[in-house]
Amino acid sequence: MITAFQQHGHGDDVIQLFEQMLREGVEPDYITFVSVLSACSHNGLVRRTMESTGLRKETGCSWIDVWNETYVFTVHDRSHDETEQIYEMLGRLKELVKAKGYAPDTQFAINDVEEHKEQSMWYHSERLALSFGLISLPVNAPIRIKKNLRTCGDCHTVMKLVSEIFRRKIILRDANRFHQFADGSCSCKDYW
Repeated sequence: MITAFQQHGHGDDVIQLFEQMLREGVEPDYITFVSVLSACSHNGLVRRTMESTGLRKETGCSWIDVWNETYVFTVHDRSHDETEQIYEMLGRLKELVKAKGYAPDTQFAINDVEEHKEQSMWYHSERLALSFGLISLPVNAPIRIKKNLRTCGDCHTVMKLVSEIFRRKIILRDANRFHQFADGSCSCKDYW
């Protein structure tokens, strides 16, 4: 019943049934725990409890090593000495991927007003690191980026297109796995 409630988006019913189960001494198994956690996550009960207790989601950041030095980027980062060149490259990337048929998937810009979502996604930390890598590394060198969170689907699409346009190997290690982009495709086969 808990799983059925969870699958139908009835998070409050899941919690009530789970609490009743515990009161009656029924031992939950791992399937029960997964269903309860999933229900809490999908119904906003977590990301709200976090708010009320003052917890914040970890800030996304990406980093890239260039000539034995590590450079860290956060969303909308403008703290680097080469910020002007990085943002120029971002503009160039935007034009090039759109010419290849790129259409933004704005569901990944969850914190922005609708009319600013597309523009905001261009400042994700992994895109800034990618731009920096393109202007800082030799043309034949692979670009290796690390990210502390899972990369969004829109950035994943951009990485594939950039690997094809620039004929560069891009290796992105996010919180889930390694992605190796080459010739317009990814080693994860778009399932990550």
